[in-house]
This record gives sequence, C-alpha cells and structure tokens, in this order.
Amino acid sequence: MKKLLFLLSAGMFAINATAQDLPMPSPMGRVHQTVGLTEVKIDYSRPSAKGRKVFGELVPFDQVWRFGANSCTKISTSTDLMINGKVVEMGTYSIFATPSEKGMWTIALNSDIDQSGTSSYDTQKDVVSIQVKPITATFTETFTLEFANITHHSASIVMRWENLSVEIPFSVNTKEIAERNIATAIEKGEDLEKVYAKAAGYYYRSLNDSNTAMEYVEKGLVVKETHGLLFLKAQILHDKGDKKGAKDAAEKAYKLALDADAKGYADYIKSTMDSWK
Repeated sequence: MKKLLFLLSAGMFAINATAQDLPMPSPMGRVHQTVGLTEVKIDYSRPSAKGRKVFGELVPFDQVWRFGANSCTKISTSTDLMINGKVVEMGTYSIFATPSEKGMWTIALNSDIDQSGTSSYDTQKDVVSIQVKPITATFTETFTLEFANITHHSASIVMRWENLSVEIPFSVNTKEIAERNIATAIEKGEDLEKVYAKAAGYYYRSLNDSNTAMEYVEKGLVVKETHGLLFLKAQILHDKGDKKGAKDAAEKAYKLALDADAKGYADYIKSTMDSWK
C-alpha cells in the first residue's frame, strides 16, 4: 500500500511539473476605447510576420480570414453602434475579413463568437458587413488593432499589419444617451444644481448649443446659486454680446468662488474677465 501511494504521488508530481505555462506564438491583446458614453473593447490574438509574406500568402486574398489568429477576434460594445448605415445592437461579436489584392476588403461582424479559424464561419450570421479600402502604410511587424479619429459620437477601428492598413468607421448615438441620462438624473432629484450644471456644460461645450445650455443654467440657479453656474451664464452672455450682463454674472461668480475657498476657480474667473477687457 505504501509503495502504491508513493507511485501515485510521484505520478501527480510529474504531471504538475510538466504542466507549464508557455508563451503563445500569437499572444493575446486587448484595446479599449470610450467613444462619447460608449465603451468599446476588442480582444484578439496578435500574429507576427517573422519574415513571411503576409497578405497574399500567409493570409490569402479573396478568402475569409479570422482577423487575427487562434480563436476569433471579438468586439464588445456597451451601447448600439452604427456601421455602414446599420444598427449593431450592444453586445459581443466576432470580426472577419476578406482581403482583396486590388479591390475593397470586406469586413463583417458575426454573431457567432465561439469560432476558431473560419471552418464554421456562416455569412448568414453576419449582422453587418462593410467594404473598406486598404491603404499602403509603413511596415508593422505584429498584427495591430487600434482606435483612431475619436470624437464624442464616432471613431474608427484601424488594422495595421505588414505594409497595409484598413479603417472601419462607426458611430454612436451619444446625444440620445446623454439626454436620457440627464432626464433620469433630473427625475431622481438629487443634487439638482449639479445635474443642471453638468447638463448645461455638455450642451455648451460639446454641442455648441448656447440656448439649451442657458435653459439648464437658469434651472440650476433656481435650485442654488453656485459660482460654476453663474460663470457659465457669464460666458454664454458674453458669447451673445451682452457684455454688461456677462460682467455682472462673472463678478458675482468670482465672489461666490472666493467664499467657497475655490481660489483656483476664482483665479480662472478673474483671468477670463481680464481677457474680456
């Protein structure tokens, strides 16, 4: 019995000793980007050229490619995306590409996220596809996905590998999401002066909508006069050409900032008023 236990223990030790972690030829990568109020994440494997000809050989033209290596590349989004004029509902999708030597590439988002390779790829499960033009680029050794051209309401997924780059543009409905969040916060009714101040700032700075911004400023001032709201009112009035109204509001905001021990904000107000002179 002792001999048997010894042999079993020795066997388990041998198994554990050989169960080693080793680096993958195509390591996993992840890119993440906030676009407006939407979180977009891509998980993918990153093969390298290693002296090989990539497009046309390692990755054949006119054949579906998994857009990376190992298991399929996955994109996850916290809200709906708009790609090629079609809504892609929030969730997780696989990405596939069909490269072309001379023409446009086809990029598809597919609902099957458990694929490895392309043997089970089914175009009937594509939720959207888009034609994109490859661009000659500086050499990139390792397959790379990244985000570019980022605004509050749009961005692009950019692929770089070997001497080619392709760009996949998408948009998000940030304004609708923001308006919904504002309405929810107002209905909740907590710290309303801050809610109105943030809403006013969003309309003024992000949408250049001074009229709606002023509406929220006035609502906030009814709840509580703060230096932030008053100074935003001053800025809007100044933009509209009401220099006296802007000066009066800014001076009041300056005093309130000093009373609140917000010296940095008070200095900002004063320097802005000096620039108006």
